[in-house]
Amino acid sequence: MEFEGSYPIGNVWLSDTDIPIAIQLEAFSPFIPLEAGDSGLPATVLHYRFSNVSAQQQDFSVGAWLGNAVLPFDPKPEGKRINEVYVSPTCAVLHCRAELATAASADGWGSMSLALLGQSTRLRPRVDASNDEVRAHQLFEDDLPVPRISAEAPTAEPLVGGMATQLSLAPGESVELHFVVSWHFPQYSGGKVFFSTMENIPNLSRKRRFYATQFKDSLEVARYVERNLKRLAATTREWVATWYDSTLPRWFLDRTFINTSILATQTAHRFEDGRFYGWEGVDSCPGTCQHVWQYAQAAGTVFPELERLTREHVDYGIAYHDDGSMDYRAEASSHGDQAVAPSEAIGEAISAVDGAAGTIIRVLREHKHSSDLQFLRRLWPRVRKSIEFLMRLDRDGDGLLEGPQYNTLDATWYGKIPWISSLYLAALAAGKQMALDMNDEDFASRCEEQLAVGRRSFVEQLFNGRYFEHVGDTAKPTKVDLQEGCYIDQVLGQSFAHQVGMERVVSHEHSVAALKSLWRYNFATDVGPYREGFTGVIGGRWYAMPGEAGMIMCTWPQAPYDPSGRLQADIGLGITSEGYLNECMTGFEYQVAAHMLAEGMVYEGLSLTRAIHERYSPDRRNPWNEVECGDFYSRAMASFGVYLTVIGYDYHGPNHVLAMDPKLQADEFRTPVVFAEGWGTYTQRRNTAAMTVSLVLRHGKAKLRRLKVRPAANQEVLNVILNINSLTEICQWEMLDDGMVCIDLGSPVLLSADNADALLITLEHLDSWR
Repeated sequence: MEFEGSYPIGNVWLSDTDIPIAIQLEAFSPFIPLEAGDSGLPATVLHYRFSNVSAQQQDFSVGAWLGNAVLPFDPKPEGKRINEVYVSPTCAVLHCRAELATAASADGWGSMSLALLGQSTRLRPRVDASNDEVRAHQLFEDDLPVPRISAEAPTAEPLVGGMATQLSLAPGESVELHFVVSWHFPQYSGGKVFFSTMENIPNLSRKRRFYATQFKDSLEVARYVERNLKRLAATTREWVATWYDSTLPRWFLDRTFINTSILATQTAHRFEDGRFYGWEGVDSCPGTCQHVWQYAQAAGTVFPELERLTREHVDYGIAYHDDGSMDYRAEASSHGDQAVAPSEAIGEAISAVDGAAGTIIRVLREHKHSSDLQFLRRLWPRVRKSIEFLMRLDRDGDGLLEGPQYNTLDATWYGKIPWISSLYLAALAAGKQMALDMNDEDFASRCEEQLAVGRRSFVEQLFNGRYFEHVGDTAKPTKVDLQEGCYIDQVLGQSFAHQVGMERVVSHEHSVAALKSLWRYNFATDVGPYREGFTGVIGGRWYAMPGEAGMIMCTWPQAPYDPSGRLQADIGLGITSEGYLNECMTGFEYQVAAHMLAEGMVYEGLSLTRAIHERYSPDRRNPWNEVECGDFYSRAMASFGVYLTVIGYDYHGPNHVLAMDPKLQADEFRTPVVFAEGWGTYTQRRNTAAMTVSLVLRHGKAKLRRLKVRPAANQEVLNVILNINSLTEICQWEMLDDGMVCIDLGSPVLLSADNADALLITLEHLDSWR
């Protein structure tokens, strides 16, 4: 057997010298970037291809079976399981459901289905109600041509059903079969709540999943997939082909996109009102936690609708307070033993400062990945107040935050903390950019003034010549104080500024110094010796084992760490927040890798990304499950930020502006790009005579008015020519201070995949005119 994963498609090849039939399976759930509805279908497509590899005709049967697992919990309510088979000229569907003694609660138990689609051969479906193991020959005993067959069993007993079809293949002949497994579990409980830490969501037991607003049961889901299979399969395959149609290394494309699969796990939910809800990891830590999900860059580009809904209806909806603060876990916000005293907090909300700043930055990201200004117009008054809330936490006006700062390491820190203050500076830069887009020039000026002060203070007060240090609060001697520690997120604000396409908040010089220190002191080709020899921090989970490479969260290269008298905040299961400092967590590592790439440290950024890729190689771990506090941990979607940085992507949908500045193979470069309403392939080629840039839409549409690209070094641009659909014109252009060229396409150019539109731009150099 061989397996190849190209998310969201998995391919399996089965062959045996003793069996004359070779089998290929293509399995996927529909996945179409920007189409959250179709990408959230509760269905998996199993596309089989059977080939006769012998010299004789082969007659054989293909069957499938499904257990009725509608009631998986104990004690099981009184009632019965029911399996039904529906047969039509185009498909056969096994539908598994339950009927309970209390009819009013029946909807909560849901249903599941197995469908065989589009068969012209004679179907022989069978439903088996026995409690015995189902064997293949049992499925093929009877010919059951009636349109509906049912079998029943008490809810306490198993019930299995199946279907089969007879095939005959000549030598060398192949045939394809399409199976669909669908499910429909509309409610989150049937009288009790299974996910106890979701109980803080009001009326959870009466909420339904989003897909329940589209389909009444799994049978309807299966029929929808049947009617739309050609489109769903073709567009899913088109995305995979587009993603891998790149000059970037295959391993890099795998690792940076593979964590998007987290959105298809129990980590992610969507309620009937459209609300997106995410655990930190599978059933682990509730509330779409701001300071965890802020690292996860994937959804903001691939499914921006989900992030816009979360900003608008959660962060600036149910979690928002009139003073501008936000509950960092929405209804689930709680600091437990780490809660700050009310007298120390400005607002009544329980707010994590890092998450609040990161959420402001994400509003800018969601705004830029919209097609117009409406999203930001609706949110701007509240976003402005949340920026003012952070400004009030800067009590002495030096551009750095003071006071209690609860954060993603599950403790309240005090003093002047580089990574949290850098996020504050990035929030100010985001506020300035959004204010300008909203024509709020007075507030833009306020943000700029505070940002200018903060840039100076950040270096003057926190930079030790090699990296940025936490300056603890001497009045809080028992609280976490990193002392002279070199912490992984110390310039996180600048890293996020690169991700969202903002002005600098920490200079290139000081950012590079900090990143070089992290590379020198925190990155280990083998984390084992460090963990064994360091005694300052107790504990820590082994996400990177001895013999594996990774970036350790915090090291102390200048002076030994003295934890005596410090509060070891117990967060449960014997884990302390200070133990985190010994760990290698991929979400943090990815943001550092992305930042390194953005600052020109290409070798270091790629090496760190590769170290994670090797830790999650199939012979070591599940490549799709990067663990932190829980399986399929959401912070791991920071890997997509590494991709965005490598391609140098910056996009502003309402302004119709795209910038591309690849960090690898820039002379011959090709990669996928995603806009607000479409996606396609970007290609650039550079030589001494000219630079050519092309953009081909594969799905949806895109509107562009300006394009920013980087010519080869020392090449003077003399002329820029636009060609779209055989129409040619000369473009206005401007050389920017950073070496990029900004090309004005005149009025916005609309590209549509339906029309097979393609855009080509040629930048002619001096050499081509000699």
